[in-house]
Amino acid sequence: MKRQNGVSGASHPELDDPADAAATLPRVLCVAGSDPSGGAGLQADLKTLQALGVYATSVVTAITVQDTHRVYEVLPIDPWLVERQMATVLDDVGADAIKIGMLARRDTVELISRLCQSKARGIP
Repeated sequence: MKRQNGVSGASHPELDDPADAAATLPRVLCVAGSDPSGGAGLQADLKTLQALGVYATSVVTAITVQDTHRVYEVLPIDPWLVERQMATVLDDVGADAIKIGMLARRDTVELISRLCQSKARGIP
């Protein structure tokens, strides 16, 4: 498949300029942990959304050590950094929907809830 913007997958001419893609495609913000095996978490969300022709953005809530069979370690990202990621993406790109996965910490759950109330009210 043709590579565009460093991403392999379906060819989407509208992805030549990320600003154009964000303005023309449905936008989904994925908030979740990272799965280096690619079978779950942000990596799976982003692959799925790209295949559906959606402009996907992401917020990393945890880094994991895992393979396709087992999770070995989970390192939650500091909630302050999660908040900065989410606020920055919402302010810049916006979102038509938000998909929430693993948040890893209670304070991150509370933070995401507050951010959805203040910066993403009305976004499913």
